Amino acid sequence: MSEITKFEEKISNSLEAKLKKVSDTDKKEIIKFFDKVNSYIYFVASRSKKDIYRLEKFAKNTLLIELFVETLKEVEYPLEFTPNAYSGIYGGYWYIISTFTISNNNKAEEFVIELAKKLLNSKHPDLYTFRRIFSYVENSKFEEIKQEINNYYISLEEDLESYIWAKENDIKIPSDHNWYIDLDFTNEIPENENDEYMQINLRVRIHPLFEKDWSIRLESIQQNPKGIKKYYPIEIYGCFNSYEDELIVHKYRRKKYTLKTKVNLRNLKEFMAELESTFKLKFDRENYYISTYRIKTEKKIMAPS
Repeated sequence: MSEITKFEEKISNSLEAKLKKVSDTDKKEIIKFFDKVNSYIYFVASRSKKDIYRLEKFAKNTLLIELFVETLKEVEYPLEFTPNAYSGIYGGYWYIISTFTISNNNKAEEFVIELAKKLLNSKHPDLYTFRRIFSYVENSKFEEIKQEINNYYISLEEDLESYIWAKENDIKIPSDHNWYIDLDFTNEIPENENDEYMQINLRVRIHPLFEKDWSIRLESIQQNPKGIKKYYPIEIYGCFNSYEDELIVHKYRRKKYTLKTKVNLRNLKEFMAELESTFKLKFDRENYYISTYRIKTEKKIMAPS
């Protein structure tokens, strides 16, 4: 059983014991709320204020809110972690926290502040979630911890690859640093479109408030002459991020190739060139997909040539 599964199970068990002490009417509403939060595998409430208020109709139910405060108090949030160990941990948990922040309930607010301080003191990767929640919630009680969290992330800017990369590319960063950029490159198709070929996707993700402030992924898709995509066992793939030291791309027939180029955002050009040379590829640097959030730039974002 994974640590995340154990964490979810502890919350469910704690809640189940408390449901025995409430009326059938209250129990029905509590279960309805819990079913809602359990339906959210990943926490995406950080994308907009609307999502923070997704469960607003439950926020004024004092009995429900305080019952969940007591439930979460009994289940310690995993403060010990290894890189990516708790990435995406129990999305429902963070929807509960979001509902606490808009409840105007003293017990819920105290719990939120205490948890935020624990994550800040331990430099937990999930602290970025609090920063995004607080950016959308106006409550004077959260101002002090909100500023402490903001100051912590500001202190990291000089060392984070994502910020260095953004500055070198003259990208204007929002003042609250809530932004991201995705770049997707694919190799150029052969002149004869009927030829079967291996499509290689290279995705560069720059998400500075996440536990990994950037990542680069490779994946392969077999293209047949009729243009129908078929997903085969991956022949060329890799996932590189700011935590890894040795970077390996798995090659056809499970042979491994260790990259000579150190992978980071600022030498993406060299990294792509090595991939092209090694695997006989040619990435399209003119026509590639860009997705951004709260980023404004007067020029096309970095197309390594």
